[in-house]
Amino acid sequence: MRRRAPLSPLISLLALMVVGSAGAEGTFQVRYFLPSAPWWSGLSADLSWRGELLGGQLDARASASGLEQQSLSATYTHERTVLLAQYDGSQTLYGTGLKSDVTALVFAQQGFEGGESGLRQLSLTALYSSSTTPSYAYRVLSGDLNAGGQFSPEWSWTLGGGLTSNDSGLSEAYTASSLSERVRASVSGKFGTEAPSTVSLQGSWDGSQSRSVDGAGTVVDGPTSSRFGVNAAASTPLSAFETLSGSARYDSSGGYGADLNLNTTRLSGWTLSAGTTLYGQQDSTDAGGNPVTGTPAALGWTASLVRAPQPWGVRVAYAGNGGSSPSEQLDIEAQYQQGSLGVQVGGGVTLRPLTTTDAANWLPAYRASVGASFQSAPPAPGIPPERAESLQVQLRLSASVAPLLLADGTADERAAGSLSGSLNYTSGPYSLQFSSSLSYSGFLTDQPWSGEVGLQGLYRVSEALQLNASVRYRPASSSGVQAGLGLRYSY
Repeated sequence: MRRRAPLSPLISLLALMVVGSAGAEGTFQVRYFLPSAPWWSGLSADLSWRGELLGGQLDARASASGLEQQSLSATYTHERTVLLAQYDGSQTLYGTGLKSDVTALVFAQQGFEGGESGLRQLSLTALYSSSTTPSYAYRVLSGDLNAGGQFSPEWSWTLGGGLTSNDSGLSEAYTASSLSERVRASVSGKFGTEAPSTVSLQGSWDGSQSRSVDGAGTVVDGPTSSRFGVNAAASTPLSAFETLSGSARYDSSGGYGADLNLNTTRLSGWTLSAGTTLYGQQDSTDAGGNPVTGTPAALGWTASLVRAPQPWGVRVAYAGNGGSSPSEQLDIEAQYQQGSLGVQVGGGVTLRPLTTTDAANWLPAYRASVGASFQSAPPAPGIPPERAESLQVQLRLSASVAPLLLADGTADERAAGSLSGSLNYTSGPYSLQFSSSLSYSGFLTDQPWSGEVGLQGLYRVSEALQLNASVRYRPASSSGVQAGLGLRYSY
């Protein structure tokens, strides 16, 4: 399998370039972890930089951890100009081999100032994505150009198009290729009504053409598709407390839907809403002219009760769907917010039939989560830095159990969960930092664990320099548990 060169030399070069930049601020950290094979794969480096460039603002971040993870992002803003570049690469365990993933994104946007009509925005997006395993490989390259503007203060338009290239095969010697082209346009606006009532309308159209390349290298034209749609929405107050809103939509492929919602704040501090939705799909034909069987009209319904934290809050939400894919869902979440302390506890259950043809056998899927956030008050005036203490917490733990339909028609329960967030404690020159992005999925048999959990201790030698010792665990890495030493420089 092809290996990518690590980004650590690039990060070091960027660090040398930006540390001396006037008006810039950021951090540069380098650590070395053991055990590591080869030896240089234990090198980990992180850089963050923020400063002025060419009259605008540049924010840049880069990190590298051997061959296993690399990322680089930069965002430049200047008046109505936005430029974004991002790269992410990783290597993780996949069965008895390795899985390599690469994603690269470039985005550019330019805004324009004008009167009540004309061009307002141009944007360009380019995306590259690839993944390689011991048994399969694919890559996708796409580009889109979009424009937006106004006909008047109430009516606006968008116009865009793009290309996407797909390659796949049993290895990076790709054996199947395809190319698709697309265009789209939309017009949206609102009608003149007395506030606070609103009536809006949107019309859209999109078309696409696909082509494929067979094993002999011959280009074969695929189907051409074209679709238009219209959406309308309206909202009006029934009283000082109640608001009624609704919408309707239809597209040329036969899809349709309508919904109606009632919202009330009559009970002080509480918001109650209830709604119903009608949706379906008429019989139609696909891009190749083949008939497609539609789905009969089905009804959906929702209800929710929300109280904003003051200091405690609660959210109860219920949703149901009928038709060929029926389901019932209930979620309850409690919140407490007092000053800088926040606590969230929630749970829910979803009921669905085992299969679409077995509507009598419903199975539950459960989920639960708990989270906490806290930030200590700043040190009192007069306390020297060597005696100052601070604590910042942002942690969330979630878990779920859901059924998995097996080949014999029965279901087996699979668990999933994650621990995400960070905890930072500082006392004088000493700091302790815990971070986690650990997740588990019982639906993935090759490598159910992913992410990273780590603990880092730092000692401040001077205003700009800190020494650190770290330990981390990465279950999808061949290294597993590692310990490291390093330094951090702030500028």
